[in-house]
Amino acid sequence: MHEEEITGYWKVRIFKKEDWYIAKIWANDGKSHWFTQGRTKEEILEMIADCIMCGCSIKISWWNKILSRLMWFR
Repeated sequence: MHEEEITGYWKVRIFKKEDWYIAKIWANDGKSHWFTQGRTKEEILEMIADCIMCGCSIKISWWNKILSRLMWFR
């Protein structure tokens, strides 16, 4: 996938297995799907966003990522 293909419908299924939230993400092209996991509700939602950005070849700003993590501990 490419950056210009991010519009459309995305499907996400989140389920819990023991201490982990697991997400399966289906891309809007109907062919691609990815998995990610997180320990908290906040983490799984961030991981879903990161997974979609990586799948669409969108670079993730590590500086913004570090700042958002630090804000959790304020």
